[in-house]
Amino acid sequence: MYALEFDRGFELLDVRWSGLFCPREVARYAAMVRRRFDEMAFAPGYLLRIDMAEAGVQSQDALVAFRREFAGFPPATRIAVITQSKLAALQVLREMRQPYLEIAATADAALDWLIAARRPVQPALSSLPRFST
Repeated sequence: MYALEFDRGFELLDVRWSGLFCPREVARYAAMVRRRFDEMAFAPGYLLRIDMAEAGVQSQDALVAFRREFAGFPPATRIAVITQSKLAALQVLREMRQPYLEIAATADAALDWLIAARRPVQPALSSLPRFST
């Protein structure tokens, strides 16, 4: 149904879903995410990648449960959701209105987008010191 990984190197909460959630499963999932989040000493400002490629569109009852169970959860800096389903993408965009959310087709594309903001910006060649002989 779901799997979680916490990557300290990227401060990334990496989630994979499969199948459809019912409200009771959402409550169990949210409790486990909150517990593991605290155990791993994660804090607001982490990166979140949710792979929904095998999950599909969720029921309205599940969406209500997600809203309720994750109310007040520490916010991420960036969220990438992986799906190739247009309907699932539309549902995500309707439910998750954060301006720092991106829909990606692959896990690699999602990770690239997430960490792009944390990479140091390369200076333009014109801003480098000039050496002459």
